[in-house]
Amino acid sequence: MIRAAILTATAACLLAVPACSGDDAAGPPATSTPSDRGTGTSEPAPADRGGGQCPVGEYEVTKIAGKAGADVNGVPIVATSGGGLELALTEAGTWTLTGDGASVTLKAANISVTGTVDGSAEGSYAKAGNDYVFKQEKASGKVTLDQPVVGVSSIPMADVGPALAPGGTATLTCSEGGLRIASESVTLDLTRTGGPTGGAPTTPTGSGGGASGGTLTIADSAQTRTIDCAGRAVAINGSSNTLTFTGSCATVTVNGSKNEVTLEQVTEIGVNGSLNIITWSGGDPKVSDNGTGNKITQG
Repeated sequence: MIRAAILTATAACLLAVPACSGDDAAGPPATSTPSDRGTGTSEPAPADRGGGQCPVGEYEVTKIAGKAGADVNGVPIVATSGGGLELALTEAGTWTLTGDGASVTLKAANISVTGTVDGSAEGSYAKAGNDYVFKQEKASGKVTLDQPVVGVSSIPMADVGPALAPGGTATLTCSEGGLRIASESVTLDLTRTGGPTGGAPTTPTGSGGGASGGTLTIADSAQTRTIDCAGRAVAINGSSNTLTFTGSCATVTVNGSKNEVTLEQVTEIGVNGSLNIITWSGGDPKVSDNGTGNKITQG
């Protein structure tokens, strides 16, 4: 009975990380790389099985099955159920998990606690062979517990995010109107609610890319990406990005600020933001600078 009491107190302490550690600063969520995972026995389904638009899009999380979850001091915190969370996967290889009043149940050792998610977690994902690799990079907001645990009523999303969002190597299975992400941290069943169409996200080396035509919108900030333009127009709405576009781009419009953009081939460049550095190497583009402090040169 004494051992059970100790385990219960330990789990409660883990759920209330700030109260037990005395440190309010959350460290980066732990993720793993493909080399950390053992060889699987099943063959993953291709991610474009759902008609060529999957996995890019906006989804509602209909089911959560926790695995490794959020590893806190060697003890996992997993999500056993939840509803109302939304996951967006972009063609640029970024993801955002948002909970605006979503409900979730968390479990550590022999303690389960329900809470309300008011916050978000963000990160990147990229193709790696037949699988994908997900990495959480930042989070904001918190999960408010329905009942306080050892005097703590909420947990930062930076701590609990890995229990809710995909992490590490993941197998993606697309179906008509849905997607399953089976990652090392959690398995999510998703129902498509909308969002942009397109193929798989680009890889960090830029070897990926969608079909020619259409517009690629970059809404994220503080990202470093290499993307195959594949004849598309590009709209950069985020700021403080370092973006390299290979192949041929149509019109490239920069609405954000403090971006560093390198273009291999481009037809037209339009800059509406400020303090951007735009360099192109091929073509004779029409250049329009409507912002301030921008540097647009051929390199």
